[in-house]
Amino acid sequence: MIPLIEALEERLRLAMLYSDTTELSQLLADDLVFTNHLGQRMDKLQELDFHRQRLFLFHSIELEAMQISPIQQAAVVVVTAQISGMFDGEQANGRFSFSRVWVELNGRW
Repeated sequence: MIPLIEALEERLRLAMLYSDTTELSQLLADDLVFTNHLGQRMDKLQELDFHRQRLFLFHSIELEAMQISPIQQAAVVVVTAQISGMFDGEQANGRFSFSRVWVELNGRW
């Protein structure tokens, strides 16, 4: 399962880097709750809108120290990301930590 989750994480990284909303729409759960670097909660539609409007502009996203913990048909990922880019017109460079939960439902992650 770990190689599959690593591949999903890479797809997500690239989709975020290039604001690929088609790929993001497939990867993000409909009931997504995302807390950004400012502590603001966003849902899937807000996340996709930010990318469509180019309010997230990433120059680079480098993942490091990824820890994947499989749990039945799910996996918890804790990762640190070195990010360079812009968020709503402001510089958003730094080292950030994220936690994600990947869940397999009806054959889809």
